[in-house]
Amino acid sequence: MKNSHQKTIEQSRTWLVQSFFTLLSRQPFESITITQIAGQAQLSRRTFYRHFATKDELLQNYLETLLERYAQLLLQKKIIRHEDTLALFFTFWQQYAHELQLLQSQGLFERLLQAVNQWYPTIYRQLRVPWNCQGTTQEILYASAFGASGYFNILSLWLQRGCPESPQEMTCIVRNILQALGQ
Repeated sequence: MKNSHQKTIEQSRTWLVQSFFTLLSRQPFESITITQIAGQAQLSRRTFYRHFATKDELLQNYLETLLERYAQLLLQKKIIRHEDTLALFFTFWQQYAHELQLLQSQGLFERLLQAVNQWYPTIYRQLRVPWNCQGTTQEILYASAFGASGYFNILSLWLQRGCPESPQEMTCIVRNILQALGQ
């Protein structure tokens, strides 16, 4: 159980991230200041600096937190079919579509892809699914890069289009693509 101090810390971080995205919806990333983020959150600059050194660090932390949540979800589920992974993927990321679309509009989505490329080889090794490559370190590195780029490029396109398809429809679309590639 978390103590009240820990809850306060987490709440402040949440407010700062929310404030960052509110500002990002109104102005370019480059023009957002720490003072604006803290003010929007109704917190002091000092509180901001207790959590983050820069707005870039705030964004990086946000992206890493999303990837950690996604990893926890993947590792908790007993995944037998690739379709299960696809459904989980699109359902999870749809929750964050607004924030991810803001990152795209500001040319910052690449930062998510960079974080994914650092994170994916580790999670790839932990996932026990039938289709994962269990080869050499080099093979795993290439296999994880191949998987991550495919999934996240499709996510990027889906977001750019405004997520017109449901996660279930996207699961079917990608499943059909993978089946066609396997033939």
